[in-house]
Amino acid sequence: MDLKISGTYSLLNFSRYDFTRPHFFEDVVGIVDEYEVPHEAIKLEVTESVLFENEKLFRQAFYAFHEAGFTVW
Repeated sequence: MDLKISGTYSLLNFSRYDFTRPHFFEDVVGIVDEYEVPHEAIKLEVTESVLFENEKLFRQAFYAFHEAGFTVW
């Protein structure tokens, strides 16, 4: 699948509960890769409550997703 259309992306919205799931990062990356969607075509949106509830957990996930090529809002 070729999703190199300029300006096209999918927005995925996650709550603070999603970030507490074991293997959350691996699950998201696995699904995106299974469908051969470029990581750059995915923007991850997180609710503000993630920042306030567990900043360390959010920072770890943010850096992992960012390093994997995703955009995190």
